Amino acid sequence: MTNRGAAEDDLSRARDRVREGCSIRAAAKDFKIARMTLKKYVDKCNQQNDGQNKFQGLTRNKCCELIVEYVLKNNVTVPDSWQQNEMTGEQFWMSFNERNHLAIQTPEATSLARASAFNRYNVCKFYNLKRIMDPHQFEIHDIYNADETECI
Repeated sequence: MTNRGAAEDDLSRARDRVREGCSIRAAAKDFKIARMTLKKYVDKCNQQNDGQNKFQGLTRNKCCELIVEYVLKNNVTVPDSWQQNEMTGEQFWMSFNERNHLAIQTPEATSLARASAFNRYNVCKFYNLKRIMDPHQFEIHDIYNADETECI
């Protein structure tokens, strides 16, 4: 199939069909869209969703601490080890997570470039920020965040 320039509406409907379990090949055929065009569109949408969910959620330890804090504020009887460690037990955590299907963050390895950039010189440059900002008296509306993720 060499249908070029698929309509956005058709692409989104075909993507929804793929998410429901239909194969990319079948959805592309049904909507008369090139298979690779649909595949690239579905992959792009999945990447955008991954980016939206990044840095959301709790780590396992934070979740366990939050559970203990919650039950203690509600005067629920808990094992002494929970109060001593300020953390739930392993068995409770496993059963709680099975029942609630939480999206828990998994730690990611630090890239070599980021790890090597964390050195004395760069740290000193970071802390020179106060020396630079004090004489200029910048207001809140004068400061922008332009990190490596994107610049709008």
